[in-house]
Amino acid sequence: MEPLTTTFDPVALSVAENEFVIRHLGEPWSIAGRDIHPVPLTAPHRKDRNPVHYPDGVTPAAVRPVIDRVYELLDLEKHHGESWEGVEAIKMAAQVYIDQCHKWERDKLRGAPRFPSMHSFDSKGRPFKGGPGSDTGRVQTYFDKDGNRQKFAVEFVKTAKDQWMAEWAQKAGTQADQPEGGLTNDTDKHRWECFCGHTEAYKVESRQSFNMARGRMSRHLRTAKDETFRHREIHTANFGSRGGDN
Repeated sequence: MEPLTTTFDPVALSVAENEFVIRHLGEPWSIAGRDIHPVPLTAPHRKDRNPVHYPDGVTPAAVRPVIDRVYELLDLEKHHGESWEGVEAIKMAAQVYIDQCHKWERDKLRGAPRFPSMHSFDSKGRPFKGGPGSDTGRVQTYFDKDGNRQKFAVEFVKTAKDQWMAEWAQKAGTQADQPEGGLTNDTDKHRWECFCGHTEAYKVESRQSFNMARGRMSRHLRTAKDETFRHREIHTANFGSRGGDN
């Protein structure tokens, strides 16, 4: 049995699939599935178990888990009073992603990065792919009208997450662990991040790994060839004028 779907992530679906979700949330799959129109392949591979394609861009494997989960939650709400985020919240998340996709396409024609959230931006608006705070691996966030990052994914049911944290990390309140402007300790991604996009990763369970990554970042700040003055200034603010790595 597959695990219950806990989160709706519109990024995992195509624009067409998000539009399908908006149209059919709240319906049972027996009804929603009628709006999918597979077409037989003209020359299927002999090992193809499902020799069809979906010209509308909507595949059952992508959208059915969402349709089924929402219908299940509606049933639990009706008969057992169990609360969840609701149909409109899921539809809104899908619509936000659709709107952002169209916006990215328009902005790209004007010179913006194809996926802005996978970049950080300096004070002059220049993008740095993989920079501090940016999405890694795949798109996860978008910028709202105020320039703040917002997550696309929505939990179907809000949960209190008790995440284990190493003892040393719980006590990480010293100035060394809380860097000043231009340098970031991203505890979610377990890495030090420089404004220029340079990163140094560490193992969350190891204080030694944390300190080694911090030392490597110190050396980067001392030896960077671009924007030299700013790098040295950040180094002084975080590590002192003598260039210590600890």
